[in-house]
Amino acid sequence: ATDQVTVTVVPDPEVSIVASGDEVCEGGSVTLTATPSGGLDCEDVQWEFRAGTSGSFTALSTTGNSLNTDPNLAPGTYQYRARLNCSGTDCNNDVSNTVTLTVFPDPEVSIIINDNVICLDETATLTATPSGGIDCQDVQWEFRPGTSGSWTALATTGNTLGTDPAL
Repeated sequence: ATDQVTVTVVPDPEVSIVASGDEVCEGGSVTLTATPSGGLDCEDVQWEFRAGTSGSFTALSTTGNSLNTDPNLAPGTYQYRARLNCSGTDCNNDVSNTVTLTVFPDPEVSIIINDNVICLDETATLTATPSGGIDCQDVQWEFRPGTSGSWTALATTGNTLGTDPAL
């Protein structure tokens, strides 16, 4: 009688990641999802992070197949990846693809006026300077008489507004 031995060969470990988005404004977060496969005696997916697009990655304390990015990131570019470490015989460890996240400043708009004291039937020009944000629409101008009360949206959009001489 011959003793039989069964050997099971499994693929080397692999891990890939996808993100729910690649751009957020300050305070925003995206979800990264890892898909590990193969390997023997693998640990949980270990998430890694770096500010910018070069230099070394730092291991985060988060493990598992999903990660919500930190909503307190300052505006800039960040990269994430996942590491799958396996201790099975001859298993190679794997590092995922890299996902890049860009954090934009919150949208802001400032305005200046060319003359803040005008006479009846004169006009002034207001100029808006928008910055930050993602996929922002044109500046929407609003008006109110006096210094309190409700604002009314004007039909005018864009970065400049000429005041109505009839007001």
